[in-house]
Amino acid sequence: PWNLNSLAAETMKYFIPRISDIGRKVSKKIRHLRKKVAREIESIDGFSAIQSDANFFLVKHAGMREINDELRKRKILLRMCNDFHGLDTTYARISIRKEEDNEKLIDELKSLQI
Repeated sequence: PWNLNSLAAETMKYFIPRISDIGRKVSKKIRHLRKKVAREIESIDGFSAIQSDANFFLVKHAGMREINDELRKRKILLRMCNDFHGLDTTYARISIRKEEDNEKLIDELKSLQI
């Protein structure tokens, strides 16, 4: 069990009634961003996206290993999926982040010559 101080207890009185509303707003925003990012990535030659209901989705590209290596040099990390049952080195998982982070990823993917 965690002890709460009086400030934390008062704060919780404010947030607990609003949690479901906050959750709906966050879910709606993530859905919007996920669809937008997937659409933009699919517009890049050679990429396909596999939609999900989570805050991430799979992308497929024949040169994903090389893409991952190049993005890593640019301090962008993908989750390679070759250790997932049924997937191989052509798949990576992309997480939805802040809009500016998502835009940076898309811009970097577009700039690659793979």
